[in-house]
Amino acid sequence: MKNKPQKLTLWEIIAMAAVMLITRIWQLSTAIDYDTGFFMEESGFLAQLLYVLLVIQLVAVIVLIIFDSKRNNIAITGNAQSLTPNQVLVLGFALLAGAICCFLQLTFDFTKIDLTFIGNVLVFLTYLVAAFLLLSRKKVREATGFVIIALPVSYTLKAGALFMSDTVIVRVSEELLPLLTYIAAVMFYLCLGRYLSGSEAPHSRHKLIFFTSAAFVLSTVSVAVKYPMYLIGNPEAVAQMKAPAISELGVWAVSLTVLIVLFQKNKDGVGFGTSEEVNEPAAEPEKEDGAEPVGEEQ
Repeated sequence: MKNKPQKLTLWEIIAMAAVMLITRIWQLSTAIDYDTGFFMEESGFLAQLLYVLLVIQLVAVIVLIIFDSKRNNIAITGNAQSLTPNQVLVLGFALLAGAICCFLQLTFDFTKIDLTFIGNVLVFLTYLVAAFLLLSRKKVREATGFVIIALPVSYTLKAGALFMSDTVIVRVSEELLPLLTYIAAVMFYLCLGRYLSGSEAPHSRHKLIFFTSAAFVLSTVSVAVKYPMYLIGNPEAVAQMKAPAISELGVWAVSLTVLIVLFQKNKDGVGFGTSEEVNEPAAEPEKEDGAEPVGEEQ
């Protein structure tokens, strides 16, 4: 049997996200004028660096998926029923963590009923129901995928609310990344819903890997970034930046968990972290010169 290492690995995607996170922290600390939301004139190429890295990362994921399609055939054509009970539990707890983040947002930051509030309520209920369906049986039910489909609706509402909040092009440096995160979340949850419901079409798994990676990377640089900013002692920048609320950490947690689950071995012993096992027939022993076959009469 041969187990060939894959080029596309979980650690490579996480490494890409880490590089972009460092770049974003650098931007927030030195290159943005928080009074206008635009990059400073002296920031130079740093203003475009993050978006260049984002394009490189997404293109790299596409290329690696295409070139590894044959090697990953078994894993890509598998289904959610192949997940082990432990993988289902991990995914269920990630959805539960998303529900807790939304609950905290609804509890402490409520001001008025608007599109954002309605979106958060819908996200909270969806996370909660989906987590219950996974944790109660330790296996994937098709209903979980159909419940997940409600999340793209809520993130579409959030993207619309963000877009309409500033009809004039202001604070563009800070609002573009959250908007891209919402768009990636819509596509990610659509693909995840199809995967969990068992209604995938050809190449749906490729799309799931791509949009999961995009949602993870974008939520890292637009949502999770403000917590490292606190740790490095720059709370003023966090207070002024218009970053998504704590409820959006659910996208980061779920997308990272889906990547981890997909890259682990499933019930069949295969996953995105292992390639198809090739069974080679045992080689026949070579006969020495002058030796007679075993079992034959002399």
